Amino acid sequence: MQTQNDCEEILFYTTNESIPSIIEGLSPSERDRILAVCGSGDQPLALLEYCKVITTDIRPEQIEILFQKIDMLKRNKFIDFLEFSKKETSFLEEVNKLRREYFNQKGRLERITARIENLEVVEPMDIEELSELAYPRFNKVYLSNSLTYGLKINEHSSKKFLKVYERIPKEGLIYLTEELPEREALLCNFEDKIDIERTSRARAKTNYFWMPIVIKKS
Repeated sequence: MQTQNDCEEILFYTTNESIPSIIEGLSPSERDRILAVCGSGDQPLALLEYCKVITTDIRPEQIEILFQKIDMLKRNKFIDFLEFSKKETSFLEEVNKLRREYFNQKGRLERITARIENLEVVEPMDIEELSELAYPRFNKVYLSNSLTYGLKINEHSSKKFLKVYERIPKEGLIYLTEELPEREALLCNFEDKIDIERTSRARAKTNYFWMPIVIKKS
């Protein structure tokens, strides 16, 4: 397991994933409470527009980034929020352009800000640990690639995924963005749980290198 000593720097100032893809894959609604990896904070905030969210990250620095963004929203500093980034590579320039376009849609940041009280930020921990702590208060999970990021896939990763899966209710959803071959190894026993239709719709919304998968509990 990663420890806080391994997490000495901010890795994500803004998301490098497709937010429309995440929204399409998880189909958040008012009745949902989604467990979400914090990352840059963009993903849990985007989900917050539609539902209640519980979020954490193994890296305290990432949670601090989220709090900075929340503060910007509360003070109506929407331009600062939209321009929030570090020195960008050409890839991130394009990703951040799409991020700005998404959050800059009319009324979106105002709606997210109005729902801040529906965001529960938990002290730094592993997402699998949070799934145990928050059980049974959630029905969907945004995992990103948190189970294997920076790690080689192993039996421990598969067991962690199984525990998260077991804690969602029937019809619950999990959104992953694991890359090959990690995805194949992680999901070797879950091929029949892949929601093909939702996965297809999510992939249609992303033009990055990510190939998301949506798991539905049967």
